[in-house]
Amino acid sequence: MSELLVSMLVFSVLLTVVAGMYVSITRSSNQSQAIDASTRVAANAMNEVSLVIRNGTTITQASTTDLIAAFPEAKSDSLTVYSILDSTSAGLTPVKVQFWINADRELIETRWAATKTGEYWTWPSSTPSTSRNLSGSLLVSEEKPLFTYLDEAGTKITGGTNGTLSPDQRAKVTSVSITMRVEAADGGADLRTVDLDNVVGVPNLGNVRQE
Repeated sequence: MSELLVSMLVFSVLLTVVAGMYVSITRSSNQSQAIDASTRVAANAMNEVSLVIRNGTTITQASTTDLIAAFPEAKSDSLTVYSILDSTSAGLTPVKVQFWINADRELIETRWAATKTGEYWTWPSSTPSTSRNLSGSLLVSEEKPLFTYLDEAGTKITGGTNGTLSPDQRAKVTSVSITMRVEAADGGADLRTVDLDNVVGVPNLGNVRQE
């Protein structure tokens, strides 16, 4: 009888150990999957934002030789940029693109198609042509803003409220530092995040005009 009790006790201990290992492995697997998913989401969002900014361009105007800055809006948590993303046999077509964070802290990309007016491009409509979600929940803080703007020397351009740049400051932007911090949606108590950083230059700061 005593041998049976000892056997049952040993079996109970082994069962507890195995169950604990299973729970631990399952939790680690779930966390790994969540982090992997967040990494893919953050990487895809970073690639899209980087592509649009890299193709940013100044815009010519019909009434003056002054150029419209590549960034009509530049804040720490949102930016708007004119970008050369489409090309046809007739020439290059700039697109107006905005990246901003909604109430759920998701990164949204909004685009406006350009209208040809003579030899120049304008955006008379306030209605976006497309809008889409690029990411899950983002973590944004003053210490790690989504967007940081740099001048030709690589020096940070310090804006006002919400990091808002003035027109003169926007004209000096030649690169943008992007910090993408995405929460891992594993549903666990521990907060898991994925951080991606990239500095994107804007080489096409010339004229855009239909030839």
